[in-house]
Amino acid sequence: MTELEFKELLKKVIDGKANPMERSLVDTFYEKLGASEEVGTDSTVNLKRNKENIFRELNLPTDAKNKKHLSSKSWLKIAASFFAFTLLSALVILHLDQNYYENTHTSMLEVELPDGSQVLLYPNAKLKYKQSYLTKDRVLELEGDAFFDIQKIGNSKLLLHFGPSMLEVLGTSFQVASNDNGISQVMLFSGLVSVIPHSNTEKILIRPGEVLRYDSEHPQQDYTVRLMVDQDNHKETFNIDGIPLKSLMRIIDMKFGTTTKFSEKKIERLLIGGQFTFEDLEDTLAQISFIHNLKITIKDDQLMIYEENN
Repeated sequence: MTELEFKELLKKVIDGKANPMERSLVDTFYEKLGASEEVGTDSTVNLKRNKENIFRELNLPTDAKNKKHLSSKSWLKIAASFFAFTLLSALVILHLDQNYYENTHTSMLEVELPDGSQVLLYPNAKLKYKQSYLTKDRVLELEGDAFFDIQKIGNSKLLLHFGPSMLEVLGTSFQVASNDNGISQVMLFSGLVSVIPHSNTEKILIRPGEVLRYDSEHPQQDYTVRLMVDQDNHKETFNIDGIPLKSLMRIIDMKFGTTTKFSEKKIERLLIGGQFTFEDLEDTLAQISFIHNLKITIKDDQLMIYEENN
């Protein structure tokens, strides 16, 4: 058996389409791999050697009736080992009850939810949701920082558990983050989000262009709401970290009354980071152009964004 054949076999098992003999082969592989005690993302040489040996052995006849089926804990190991030996930068575990994503790399990890919503997980962030996410409810659990672009489905709300906080979300795009001092932040780019910082605190409604900051460790502390599109120009600096350009341009359009278009779809997805005051339109556009070598033209109130080589 080759590694490619085994991956196809494993997919059949996870999808519930495998026969007893095929399930037995998968059981045998992980029993032998686990017995080697050399499984792990840092043991790539040993793992490769062990896999090759076991794959050769799997060509031998196997008595499916005498094999035990794996427990749910073993299935966790199966999925984790499978994605580990394909050397993905993100840990993706498929459990019988939930999906779990962990970004173990230094770049952003894109996750598409069953309803078409998009999530960007920052390094070290973890996201999980139940298999019933779309058929029963839409509930997410997040540990770490992330950007969300949530699809609106009728009046269905999405609930996001973030540390001691809970967010109620309609179709919207927003970022959640926290720092080492326990200060959490929700930055809203479109739609509506209501935030309950702690179980015994009031619900806070934030609107597009607003930034909510609160102490996630001390519920008695006051929260603050800052407006990125403040027309009074208080010159407050906002730290933008890994936000899709399309979402950032929504804030700029709100602030300056412009309308932004993109020459290509891929430009909308470029990630933008830096410190922005949104005080002056030309300065803000120059800052964005410099980050990704873009060309931005202004005609009346219409902005068009191109790649510089176009």
